Amino acid sequence: MVKDSKGICDMCGHFVIFREDAHIIEDMEKNGNILELCPSCHHMFDHHLKRKIYEAVNKTTEYKLPHLWKKNPYQRAAEKSAEALKQSEEK
Repeated sequence: MVKDSKGICDMCGHFVIFREDAHIIEDMEKNGNILELCPSCHHMFDHHLKRKIYEAVNKTTEYKLPHLWKKNPYQRAAEKSAEALKQSEEK
């Protein structure tokens, strides 16, 4: 969601006119679970950083990050599309 508010990107620190809500953990309440990011940082966070952070944290600690962090949104969407196609072919 694009917010019409001026401010600083939580990731890069640049002043931006439009910031986007980036969910740190999907399907969780927004309270304390949102980063206000510029569009570039939002893309970088969702598509590149989450997967790398997931791999590093799961290798080094007992705390496990959400499974959704393992793959970027494009990979998850491709898998869902393939699953839906397979189900439609079985009918």
